[in-house]
Amino acid sequence: MYIRVEDGVPCGSPQTFEEVPSGWVEFVPTSNSVDLITQTVAQTYDAELNQVIETVVDLANPTDLILHTVRITRDRLLSESDWTQLPDVLFNAGVKQSWIAYRTALRNVPATNSSVTSIDDVVWPTPPS
Repeated sequence: MYIRVEDGVPCGSPQTFEEVPSGWVEFVPTSNSVDLITQTVAQTYDAELNQVIETVVDLANPTDLILHTVRITRDRLLSESDWTQLPDVLFNAGVKQSWIAYRTALRNVPATNSSVTSIDDVVWPTPPS
């Protein structure tokens, strides 16, 4: 694969050619997996090797980014379970209490996961069945 370089800066997206046009150099993609919540990829032109090398870069404060995503998900889950708290919704004994406990646990998710470093480490409560 190849990518265009202008004034030492990678431009556009990598392409495949049989004959490489002028201004295009080899593109070396990263082989590492990327956690899209806490990382991004960067493309850097290496003039010595005449290549653009893609690397994984950690974002400045991944925990804040993770917790922002957690809050969005938590708010959606709370909204989806709002109906369980309406006065005209009748449950079997203890079921309404289970929903109240679940919603309380949802509200506490950001606080109970305040030091996570990966979205996969977030612990979510299980909704009542």
